[in-house]
Amino acid sequence: MAIKITFRSHKGGVAKTTLTYNAATYLTQKGFKVLCVDTDPQGSLTDVLTHKWTKKLVDGKLQWFGEPCVDIKGISTKSLFEGKPDGDEILTSSHGIDLIYMLPNNFQAGVMMSNTENCARFLSSINKLIGDYDFVFFDLPPTVTTYVISILTDVDYFVVPQTVAANLVAASGEYKIINSISRTQNLLGVVINKMDQYSREHVRAEEILREKLGNEIFSSTIHQSSAIDTSLARNIPLNKVPGGAKAYKEMQNVFEEMLARIYIKQALALKNGTFTGTPKEKQRVIDYIKAHSAKK
Repeated sequence: MAIKITFRSHKGGVAKTTLTYNAATYLTQKGFKVLCVDTDPQGSLTDVLTHKWTKKLVDGKLQWFGEPCVDIKGISTKSLFEGKPDGDEILTSSHGIDLIYMLPNNFQAGVMMSNTENCARFLSSINKLIGDYDFVFFDLPPTVTTYVISILTDVDYFVVPQTVAANLVAASGEYKIINSISRTQNLLGVVINKMDQYSREHVRAEEILREKLGNEIFSSTIHQSSAIDTSLARNIPLNKVPGGAKAYKEMQNVFEEMLARIYIKQALALKNGTFTGTPKEKQRVIDYIKAHSAKK
């Protein structure tokens, strides 16, 4: 069974979609089979993953032009909530990432998705579809609605994006939500992002966050970078964006630490006899334990 993850915060603008996009492209490049599920009625992730951008010379100036690179068809998020799949196949979007899509700005879907019976139908359908995947990422809106809570009770792991500007308020609020559904053991940690390394205020804010949250915060911080913005805006993997090497390394460090934290939790489950993953997932955990032990 696939590992289900969400970059989750009820605060907007903390890079949930950015992290989802980068995690999906990074893990796909590593050879994992990845599915993204866009559950935000705004449909930002779908919009990104279904367009390609090229530079063209217009009146002597280079300008970006975007156009759809795949037909948006197949199984949609809305159709799974309705119990009426749009198609039998899951859409394969850019970079080999599979996508259960949300048509951009489909706000009527948000109303329909808040129905309790529809939520149960959606989760049942999703869990029947994801058996062949390694990772499934849910891109959620910054809300605490019925369907968001339903999805949160079903995912395996949470990563909480945190900006230094928000200090501890957003993270503490997210902890309360996760605790309210009794899923604190599924929290992988907090990722600090959008930090300006040249700002004394930002540096001090990060120090305070690390003092308060300790090892709950990922060791790697993601700093503000125009390359990250370009990557998402133009649907270009970060390691292919000119000038994006530093930002890509930071993202890589975060995702490798995310994997390590997952494997550690799974190793404890193996030890306790509560591991429920596939033989393939079990072997990954064993390989991680061996590699970690060798480094020591």
